[in-house]
Amino acid sequence: YEPHTDAVDRLDDIIAGNVSPKIVPVTTTMLLLNSCLGNNTLMEGGSGTGKTKLASVVGSLLFQMPYEFLDRKRVAGTPGATVNEIYATHDLAELARGNDVAYLYLSFFAPFVLIDELNRFSELEQNRIREGIATGVWSYAGNHAFIIGNQVVVSAVNPEAYGGTFPLNENLLDNYSVVLEPAHYNPLAHAELVRKAEEKIKTQLGLLEAVDKLMVFYKTHKNEPDLIKQEIAKLQGTTLKAYQDRKIPFLANGFMAKIREEINAVPFAPEANLFFYSLLGEMTHSRKFGRLRYEDTASDDSHDAPYLSTKLKEGLAGRFLKDWTEISKALAWYFGVSQVGVDELRAAFVYTAAHRLKPETRFFQDVQNNTRNLPVKFEVARRIAEDAWKNYSDFKGPEENENPSFNELRKAIKLIAGQEKLDAADQSTREALRILRTADHPLARSVLEGLAVSLLRKM
Repeated sequence: YEPHTDAVDRLDDIIAGNVSPKIVPVTTTMLLLNSCLGNNTLMEGGSGTGKTKLASVVGSLLFQMPYEFLDRKRVAGTPGATVNEIYATHDLAELARGNDVAYLYLSFFAPFVLIDELNRFSELEQNRIREGIATGVWSYAGNHAFIIGNQVVVSAVNPEAYGGTFPLNENLLDNYSVVLEPAHYNPLAHAELVRKAEEKIKTQLGLLEAVDKLMVFYKTHKNEPDLIKQEIAKLQGTTLKAYQDRKIPFLANGFMAKIREEINAVPFAPEANLFFYSLLGEMTHSRKFGRLRYEDTASDDSHDAPYLSTKLKEGLAGRFLKDWTEISKALAWYFGVSQVGVDELRAAFVYTAAHRLKPETRFFQDVQNNTRNLPVKFEVARRIAEDAWKNYSDFKGPEENENPSFNELRKAIKLIAGQEKLDAADQSTREALRILRTADHPLARSVLEGLAVSLLRKM
């Protein structure tokens, strides 16, 4: 799971024959898993690294949209673009007749949308497309709303150093569950994998005529969204049949629903549950300022010094917790592990937190200037998870049952999860709460909050 481990680092395992047959480029695996979950993905990297090609392959295999369609109809970021140049516009002929009619561009009717060079859109333009990416509802000119429903959006961005780019605003970024970067795969293995997939689903399927037919239909029916959706569904059916005829593996909607069901059913191991609360507690609470807030300076309290509250300007919550949990479960499911363990949590944290973390300046500079194999934002996330694991392990102690406070934390987790009876009047519950209040670790604070919420819900 280590994102900085490449094929060279695994040579001893390869020679010994100890390499899992499921070891494939991380970017490919994570994009497939995240798309199966119905989540959006952001891909970062330079030109020619295969971001849009990989996305087109995945979109075709999972959503039965022809590669040719995704390749020709991908949305491209353009500085200064107005909303009617991005996803919708007025029908000028109808407007001349006095009718307020607008239509959505064909790309946005698809269940899988590919946006290339997202960071060439200005902040204003980013805000215009954020709602559509988040909800599948594309609003235009205040009184037009095109409801598409469940969509998966994969966006590609170029490095800021390329020029002509804009920072991605936080609200837009938060709608991407996972961020991936070309350094996460061995380029030789990745290129061959994508090339073969592209050859099979583009060259061999021969769906260009079907795509042309859809585009002609759209030109004459652009103001009839329900009919366009029906034609999209027909095209998906044509693609599905082509896959079946040529015995190319694919995942239809029914299979993906089953995958999501199986992933969501994967439980957390007790140790992973404790580590989850520990990392969360460190990110959200400091002794000096209480809840971690962006406007506060880094805590200089000696108690806070070892913890994440001195390395981060703000904690993470909301969508992040959902994404972190889902990707952790997805990794366990993919590798056939019966429970989510600490390894899955730490790996998933890198990909779900890298674009959301706000590191303190000194910590960021330390990461940036030291030897690393990852881009700086990914290394920041990896270091955060690594430091949290060290703090958790130190608190737990090297020997089983060494720390009474830690044992009460185990019990409290079971109470929160409903595995044991939760009763505020129960003597054992009260004793657990007493010990947790005096435990000198952010994990205790995090678990206390969870217990308090659980008890309030029972009132």
